[in-house]
Amino acid sequence: MRKKNTEISDRISALIEALGINPNAFAVALGYRRSQTIYDILNGKCAPSFDFFNKLANSEFAGRIDLGWVITGRGDLLRTPSSEDPAPAPGFLPAADAHRGVVYPVAQERLQGDVADKEGCGGLRPGMRRIPLYEPSAGEGPFVPFGCEAQVPVCYLQMPGLPPCDGALTVWNDAMAPRLNAGDVVLYEWVRDPAAEIVWGRIYLLILRMDGREYIALQTLERAAVIENVRCASANARYAVREIPCSAIRARALVTSRICCASLA
Repeated sequence: MRKKNTEISDRISALIEALGINPNAFAVALGYRRSQTIYDILNGKCAPSFDFFNKLANSEFAGRIDLGWVITGRGDLLRTPSSEDPAPAPGFLPAADAHRGVVYPVAQERLQGDVADKEGCGGLRPGMRRIPLYEPSAGEGPFVPFGCEAQVPVCYLQMPGLPPCDGALTVWNDAMAPRLNAGDVVLYEWVRDPAAEIVWGRIYLLILRMDGREYIALQTLERAAVIENVRCASANARYAVREIPCSAIRARALVTSRICCASLA
């Protein structure tokens, strides 16, 4: 039994490494409130249960991994993408739903739940949240390529008084200055209802697909003359207003608040 546990522990360890995350983030993604379960599996102290495999099969990683390999060791760790497979949703998005050809996220409340620290001890006081913080690549202009480095939390925010939100993002340039400055942190809530109307004049976090590539942007959304389009405006006058088709928006989140990072000279 010990040997079997060691073999599957090694495979799960290799899986976590291939996904580019740490065991604690893996536990969060699977919906565990305490990461000790994952550490016990990795240390060979116990074998993964049916609940573990059920969570894995229904996680954001399901489309990327070969579950048969995890269980038996036969085959390949990662699935070979098929030309018929739909483009996966960006990694830090919750499970997606389709609406009029546009993919929108469905909320995952576990992102806001209490999460154990690396040693498995409860590290949060009652009522405290850990909010995943993401840092996309820096780039010129509001629309920057959305790469894998933006899909894994760099850390978690933990402080009293944070409003309800699904995540946090570091502002990467001055496109929204002076409303949002580079280095500020914005908190956002994914639009849960795909049919929900846009709140015009508010700042949104957008995941876009244009010219066959994925982009991420922080922009104020405004009405366009053509109903099928939307105007994306930067607060910084250096950047021109850009009109895009609504169908290019794969996901949108309303920016609800910011944490201002200002130097004290």
